[in-house]
Amino acid sequence: MMPSHLFNILLVCVCALAFAPARTWAQTGADSLRIESRIALERSDLSFAASARFMLLRELGERDIRGVRDLLAFMGRRRSPDGSSWLSPAERLIAETIAADTLLVRNFSRLESLLSTAAIGPRQSMLFNDKLYARQQEVLKRDADVVASRFDQFGPSAVERVFYNLLINNQFSRGYRAQEELNNRIDTFQRHHPAEPLAQLAGEYFRKIYWEVDYGAGFMAGYTVGTFDKRLGERLNLFHGPVLSGELYFHRITMAGTAMFGTARAPSSFVAGGEEWNHGDLPCVTMSLDFGYEIRTGRFAITPMAGIAGLSVMSADSGAAGSLPLGDTHTRIGYDVAAIVGYRIPSDVGPHIDLRFVVGRRWTGLGDYDPSFAGSLWYLHLAFALIQRPYRGR
Repeated sequence: MMPSHLFNILLVCVCALAFAPARTWAQTGADSLRIESRIALERSDLSFAASARFMLLRELGERDIRGVRDLLAFMGRRRSPDGSSWLSPAERLIAETIAADTLLVRNFSRLESLLSTAAIGPRQSMLFNDKLYARQQEVLKRDADVVASRFDQFGPSAVERVFYNLLINNQFSRGYRAQEELNNRIDTFQRHHPAEPLAQLAGEYFRKIYWEVDYGAGFMAGYTVGTFDKRLGERLNLFHGPVLSGELYFHRITMAGTAMFGTARAPSSFVAGGEEWNHGDLPCVTMSLDFGYEIRTGRFAITPMAGIAGLSVMSADSGAAGSLPLGDTHTRIGYDVAAIVGYRIPSDVGPHIDLRFVVGRRWTGLGDYDPSFAGSLWYLHLAFALIQRPYRGR
């Protein structure tokens, strides 16, 4: 027969197990009633669900993290009449990020599910027009350091800490440069922890691949220097002056219209084409229409170009009267080959800035004016370009 004191102990344990769920339910029910009352009083002019969202935003802004966690648990159990949640996955993810509980990153299957649904679904809940997601982003950006410190209080591992910092930055970083920096941090994370599931999640859901849109336009300005070859080089030597170019882009194809306004140096006077050419700096204008194909790797790009070109040279007017008219080749048509080498300095929105140098050779066609003018112009542009061609990311 069981001793009486052992029987009493066993009876107490059975009763405790029997009534524990009831007490838990009673406590949960009491908490739910308390939260419902607070929501109803929060914004009486709004629907119950809209008032709950407003209350969530207020508690996030006031850093009432205990209230945020209780409210998130309550909202997770409630649904709209059509069965949809009161929060979009993206809104819930950013709220839980601010709440900074290590359970978010340690429940791997739930974290992966939340990241996947947040990535493919709308950020803002389609049922409400309160801009909750954008306002949550503002709170997270303001409190990023506070959120990271709050997370550290739970004693996360080094991997969890790095992942959480990436999670924070991923939700408010915007623009090409910020995303590029985030991508580099993800690469470092994966390189140091290649077998960690959290590192794989970061690469899958936080990294964005950027590309330029199909269409764009640009404007280039700079300075050019050059020299002439063959017989033309015996008549003229140094060429220099400003260069301007307008560009259009379609996929990798570039179309550029370029004008160079400069001078060519004539060391001595001479007669050519039945006209008198005075020594000195001769006004020289050359224009071209080129097409090319851009080969880009990261921020660097090389664009081989080819097209038609026109060039005209006029004699320097010394003011001296002569029996021959002053020289003027008028515009002669030739062709042009060049290569654009550029380094892109992107901005978050645009236009972007390209630092460039362009090397090329322009066959002038001036031999039609006089055989002693047969030759070509070798040139180098040092320039910058404003490029209006937005980046898109996925």
